[in-house]
Amino acid sequence: MMMRYLTQIYVVIGVLSLCISNILSAQTVDRSRSTGEAPSEVEQIQVEKISDSVFKLGLITIDKANESISIPAKVNQREGLIELLLCTEWGRTHESAFTTNVYPVYLQTAMLVLGFKYGAPVAFAGESKTPTGDPVEIYVTWRDGSEKARIEDFAYDQPKKSSMEHVSWVYTGSQFVNGVFYSQEEGSIITTYHDPNTMFDNPLPEGADDTVYYINADLMKNVPEFVTIIFAKPRQVTEGGDL
Repeated sequence: MMMRYLTQIYVVIGVLSLCISNILSAQTVDRSRSTGEAPSEVEQIQVEKISDSVFKLGLITIDKANESISIPAKVNQREGLIELLLCTEWGRTHESAFTTNVYPVYLQTAMLVLGFKYGAPVAFAGESKTPTGDPVEIYVTWRDGSEKARIEDFAYDQPKKSSMEHVSWVYTGSQFVNGVFYSQEEGSIITTYHDPNTMFDNPLPEGADDTVYYINADLMKNVPEFVTIIFAKPRQVTEGGDL
C-alpha cells in the first residue's frame, strides 16, 4: 500500500515536471523581485518518507492521515491593499500578504496526490463568475504551531469593516495552456481577487472587486516573519457539531 502511494507521488511529479522544463527553457519567469533564491528544482522534487502517513516533497509536507498539506511561507506585507494572500517570491509581491519559495507545480502535485480535484478558473481577472473546484480550508500557523488562524482572518473587508468571511477556498488548479502551468509562471497561489492564473480562488462575490480587501494589520502585527500555511480538506459537520 505504501509503495503504491510513493509510486503515485513519483508519477505525478514526472508529469508536472514538464511544466517546469517548459517554463525554464522559455526563461519567462521574472524573479527580479525575489527576496531570495528559491531552492533548486532538484531540492523541490526530493521525496522523503517521514512516517506511514507523512511524506515530504521538497519543502512540502503531505499528511495523508489528516488530509492536509503544509508549506513554509513568510510575511510579505503587514498593511495595505491586497489582491493575494499568498504568492511566490517571484510573483505579485507588491499586493500579497505572504510569500513562499515553494514551486506551485509541486504544490499542485501534492494536492493531486492527496485526492483534491481542481476545477475551472475564471476566464479573466475580476470576472464576476464564481470559479469551480474542490473546497479547501486554509490556515496559517506560527511559533511552531502554537498559534493558528484562518487565512481569511488576515484579509480585512474594508466596506464591511470586518475580517473576511470564513470560507472554503476554491481549488481551481490554475491554467495549463500549451505546456505552461500559469501559477508557476505568474506565482499566484491564493487570491482574494479572481485570477485565472491562481490555484486557490475566492468563492465570495467580493472576489470580483480589487478594492475590497486590505491586510488585517491588527492581526499581522503579532505574527513573526516565518509561518506555515496549511491546506486541508474541510471538516465534516453534523447536527451535534464538528466531527
